[in-house]
Amino acid sequence: MSPKRFSAFLALALYLAAFAPVARAAGPSAGQVADVTATPTGRSLAAQALTRWQGHKWDTSAIQPRHVLKVGDGDYLIASFLPTNLKMDTGQTTSAGVSPTVTFDVSAEAAPSTAGPMAPATSAQWVWIGQNCFSRMSNGYGWLDSCYVMHKLNYESDPRDFYQLEQYGTVGAANTYPIGKIYDGWLAAQKASSSSAMSWIDWSPRGSVSGSCVVEPLSVTALGVSITGSGIMCERWNIYKYSDGGHFENQWSCGCVYPFGQPYPNTREIDYMQAISVPGGGSAVWTLSAGFTAVP
Repeated sequence: MSPKRFSAFLALALYLAAFAPVARAAGPSAGQVADVTATPTGRSLAAQALTRWQGHKWDTSAIQPRHVLKVGDGDYLIASFLPTNLKMDTGQTTSAGVSPTVTFDVSAEAAPSTAGPMAPATSAQWVWIGQNCFSRMSNGYGWLDSCYVMHKLNYESDPRDFYQLEQYGTVGAANTYPIGKIYDGWLAAQKASSSSAMSWIDWSPRGSVSGSCVVEPLSVTALGVSITGSGIMCERWNIYKYSDGGHFENQWSCGCVYPFGQPYPNTREIDYMQAISVPGGGSAVWTLSAGFTAVP
């Protein structure tokens, strides 16, 4: 038996709606989606999602779980709105459950530039422009919480615009019976179709890392200006850096085989940074993805 990834795909913009897909058992093929928002099940799931969302520092008066879609037998998508280009596929079924995929786009606007004759800074610096976290993903045996933060390099005169993206998250085993075990977890990004052309500037880590739990420094640089952070790496971080700008993945792996995964209550961190450029005045839009493998 091989563990199977549980995946959900999001589009990053300067603002996002949260959603909470949950995989349980085999479901219908793609396209067999039912709106169950007004049913007792839908109302119950929406109430549960709102409780989870209120655990984050969001304005829940503006972000409400207004739509509940049934995408399989026990598989649901909960969202505050139905975005454009929404696509769902229940994926393949294993003894551990279903691996659904959710894809959607959110339109992004170019981050405003504060450079100019009245600019308060005289040298280039990274400026925070947005961040958000997503509702917990779970397949009953494990879970993944993930967030992103994005900065723009301001007060510079280069004809290009520079953006930094950091994705970070925690993957853990659930306290189920039998006890769940986690085998991997991953975070990834690539240029969305609505984005301006992206070119690589920097990425971190620049190579895969393995060993005992250590603090792993993270840093990217554009025009000689760095932005730094760190994450806790345990066992192994496998990075996948692709040739197309903005396309990057970091996967935590326990380096173990079934049934010797990391059991409850163990948790592991996933983290990476990247920096890209777009033509001046353009917008940077990434399609984010996140997933994990957890089985009993």
